[in-house]
Amino acid sequence: AGLGRIREELEKAGRESKGFQVQNYVPVVAGEGGAVDVEKTMSVVPAMVEGGVTDFRITLRLPNEEAAVQDLLSPLVETFRKAAGRS
Repeated sequence: AGLGRIREELEKAGRESKGFQVQNYVPVVAGEGGAVDVEKTMSVVPAMVEGGVTDFRITLRLPNEEAAVQDLLSPLVETFRKAAGRS
């Protein structure tokens, strides 16, 4: 609702809302043992897209090893792309 109003006000002021970007954070949901629950974390993304969010942020503690970082991020990226309709 808030983003729709912003777009309306931009148009009333003679400004183009196309290309207007909105950022928001995806809240991380912890699963068993404190690991990221990928499905639950990304479950909010479709509603955020529908609401007009264009730029998604997430805060994570990354492991030191590159392989462990890839193991953490790969399923998040894949699930995000599907949830956001960007796959």
